[in-house]
Amino acid sequence: IVRFSLDPSTLQVSQCLVVQWNVQGSVTTVQLLRNNASIWDGAPIQGSLQDCPPGTGQMTYTLVATGPGGTSQAVQYATVTGASPTNTPVPPPTNTPAPPPTNTPVPPPPTNTPVPPPTDTPVPPPASIEGGWILQQMNGNG
Repeated sequence: IVRFSLDPSTLQVSQCLVVQWNVQGSVTTVQLLRNNASIWDGAPIQGSLQDCPPGTGQMTYTLVATGPGGTSQAVQYATVTGASPTNTPVPPPTNTPAPPPTNTPVPPPPTNTPVPPPTDTPVPPPASIEGGWILQQMNGNG
């Protein structure tokens, strides 16, 4: 294995990287793995592949070249970070006008008009059945 590289080796989730390799010699098979899972069996001895790793964390890329002389492998690591927080703008408050005050009439304050004290006015007595008068006097105390 002459060359095996990742570009970039640090990326954010949902971004992609490019894997490049070059293998020389008597090679029968080339295999590319990510986290020990094959992403290209039967790859050419020289090539590149765009890969968009799932999730976050460290991704291990392995290139395995097999030939009559045995197996050779190279390992590269990529770090996938969470998306950088976006500054979601907060909408400004809307200027909702306050309703105008209603003109509810206010009753005038009470006036200090003196009330004359009750007078002891004689009440005429009710007529009696016999036609006579009964004399009663009532005062303001009930």
